[in-house]
Amino acid sequence: KCFEIAYSILSLLTDDFGTNAEKMFRYSKLAPAIEYINEHCLDPDFQISHLERVCKMSGVHLNRLFRELYNTSASGYAMNKRIDAAKVMLLNSQNSVGDVGIQCGWSDIYTFSHAFKRATKLSPSEWREKSEDDAVPECH
Repeated sequence: KCFEIAYSILSLLTDDFGTNAEKMFRYSKLAPAIEYINEHCLDPDFQISHLERVCKMSGVHLNRLFRELYNTSASGYAMNKRIDAAKVMLLNSQNSVGDVGIQCGWSDIYTFSHAFKRATKLSPSEWREKSEDDAVPECH
């Protein structure tokens, strides 16, 4: 009886370890893509199609793994990184909205503003104003 219980426990642990190891292996295939996006997503010539070559896998497989891990496609992940970078720049600089958009890889203010509003429900200017209003005042 003890042997059966020990075997059952060991079997459960092995199955769980095997599943986690398989997931870790599958997601490790995304490491080059994540690194590439983090390093290049603000470049004006950044193209998501480069990821297929970087990861040596099809776009379909790449997006399937991104959706499993991040609940979005590879391009959605890259867009989120660009939006996050734009938020930081909007909050921490006096650069114009257009300059922030260009620095974050958009070709013009209109494309940037449209993408930003779709992601945040606010225009870049509205987001900057709201974030400045919500900021904690400095103590002197």
